[in-house]
Amino acid sequence: MFTRSANYWECFSYGATPYGTMKAMETLAYVEAGGRLPRPEHCTAELFSLMLSCWDMSPEKRPTFAQLVKALTALQDGTTIREIGAML
Repeated sequence: MFTRSANYWECFSYGATPYGTMKAMETLAYVEAGGRLPRPEHCTAELFSLMLSCWDMSPEKRPTFAQLVKALTALQDGTTIREIGAML
């Protein structure tokens, strides 16, 4: 689940590299110490909160796919998805 949510983070950050220039072991130590990726500028606080719940160190505390579907459906606001080129 952690990796999939990191991919969502990459989408909202327009392809930025998660954890910047940290090496693998540095990233692991950072995450194990409770560090998480920051909220991307174009990501709502509600959606970022959902991402954070997916990154919980305890798998049993992470949302199930059914819970994710329900939460993402609730976050839909009826706006259309914009072309990424128009946002750059």
